[in-house]
Amino acid sequence: MSDRATSARLALITADLLLVTGSFAFALWWNLGRGTVVTTWWPLFFLPPLQVVAYQIGGAYDAPLPGRTWQWLQGTISGHLLLCLLMAVGLYLGDLDDEVPRLAFLSWSFAALLLSSVVHLTLRHLWIARTPRAAFARKAVLIGSLARCCAVVEHLRTDPNTELVPVGIAADEEVPDGLPGGLPLVAISQAAALALEHHADRILLCSSLADEPFISAQLQALEPFPLEIQLVPDQEQFPFFCLGSEDHNGLAVLNLSVSPMTGGDRLVKRIEDLVLGTLILLLIWPVLILVSLAVKLFNGPGPILYAQRRHGLMGATITVYKFRTMTWSESFAPGPDDAVAEQPDAAMEFLNPRTGLFRQAKSGDARVTRLGKFLRSSSLDELPQFFNVMRGEMSIVGPRPHARMHNLQFIPTVPGLMRRHYVKPGITGLAQISGARGRTRDSDDMQRRIALDLQYIREWSLWLDLRIIAATVLVGFINHEP
Repeated sequence: MSDRATSARLALITADLLLVTGSFAFALWWNLGRGTVVTTWWPLFFLPPLQVVAYQIGGAYDAPLPGRTWQWLQGTISGHLLLCLLMAVGLYLGDLDDEVPRLAFLSWSFAALLLSSVVHLTLRHLWIARTPRAAFARKAVLIGSLARCCAVVEHLRTDPNTELVPVGIAADEEVPDGLPGGLPLVAISQAAALALEHHADRILLCSSLADEPFISAQLQALEPFPLEIQLVPDQEQFPFFCLGSEDHNGLAVLNLSVSPMTGGDRLVKRIEDLVLGTLILLLIWPVLILVSLAVKLFNGPGPILYAQRRHGLMGATITVYKFRTMTWSESFAPGPDDAVAEQPDAAMEFLNPRTGLFRQAKSGDARVTRLGKFLRSSSLDELPQFFNVMRGEMSIVGPRPHARMHNLQFIPTVPGLMRRHYVKPGITGLAQISGARGRTRDSDDMQRRIALDLQYIREWSLWLDLRIIAATVLVGFINHEP
């Protein structure tokens, strides 16, 4: 880390310590003292070290690269949510929760987050404005087939958030008209010399994973030079999903298809679900009671809620709750054209014996009651799933859970369908606010929904979740599908 970067990080830590600790002291004084002597100062002793640790884990002190404002701000938000959780646990274990009023704790939580976010964004802007753009660049020389190297160069040039800057290509091919952008082209044997000439610190091997002789030869040829060597595999040849690597006590493992969410990401998302889920349930409990009474009075005989077995995290079967929107006899008893699936735990999932297809609700479906149509169109039937969120089976934001037989119907024709289960299913998601909700009529409908679900998993961030929740509140409740 450069001296400038170290100074910026120390400035952020100092500002955070002053703001977070100062706002907590002010919240205590305002709620307990207001001019009198306040004796409950014990939390201030363990708040500073907890703040530094939590913000570091959240990523608030990572290098503020250009073009990644919201990704970087996510680190501040994640770190602060973790700090609030640690503080709450610490106050409870230290038997100090009675001495720190809830109003003081909540007001500090929001005020400190707002102040820290403003300061972080301000210092980040000053840091980037005073730092030459070239200081963020990571110069690289590309080695491999000319076509593959040019494709990688084009990708890097269209990505405004990357710090990788191609400075040349090494390939044993000739280009009469030169390379796009005026990049120099040399033989593969001259790649190291080209990198040293342009002060590049890394080599990108643009090759297929199957080309072991080429990769091995380049590793041996470049071994004498202090260059970082990275492999850029051709993803058109292999259907990678969130390619990564792990080290198991010296055993290198290449992840070809895994969830991109780390343990820290999962912790932040769980905190998000618990905090927001609790607040939402406190707000909607009158609605839950009114809808329950309406279902009991106007939907005919049957339970208020119905439970359906669906695929959850890593394909595990979970029980999802919804308000009943159909008449009990038609929605839960097999009709003349339906047969219950053979699986012993597949109650309430139906197959048409003539087509073998899962029976979805469709427009004008006689099973849906008049009240049920309103509940479905307003998405009020989904509200009981907040209890699934609190139980840890679902998240507020994520791919919508499909009925198990629905998944099995489309697995053969929709690639990547089960990869959506690398994360917990959600009440709302990127697909839902993008119009890919409701009944899936064919493989094309399902493919569009899966593409959006996988995009959400790849690009997940706390900020993306908050944007989806905000969009759901504004436009996402109305459902024109059955």
